[in-house]
Amino acid sequence: MNISWCEVWINDSNHLPYVLLLCVDEDNPSEFLIIDPQDNRKVIMKTTDYEEAEMWLSADEFIFVDGRVEI
Repeated sequence: MNISWCEVWINDSNHLPYVLLLCVDEDNPSEFLIIDPQDNRKVIMKTTDYEEAEMWLSADEFIFVDGRVEI
């Protein structure tokens, strides 16, 4: 898997935030992947719809990281 770009999403409801990555694979640019870097980079969701990936993350209380996040 070669990542062309990714976004960082966190769930900060715990003392230590949980991080997931929303990425696009260079080899299949029409597919969005949600990757868990804490679980050996396991792909936990695949979709061809960016908004579906955003909604999936938001439903699980993940927020998009834009710059630094105060913890």
